[in-house]
Amino acid sequence: MTAPIEVDGKTFEKAIFSRINP
Repeated sequence: MTAPIEVDGKTFEKAIFSRINP
């Protein structure tokens, strides 16, 4: 799973949220 590092913070938050909140 390759996630973009240079993001606006939304992708990161969304990814984390999607993980904790399926």
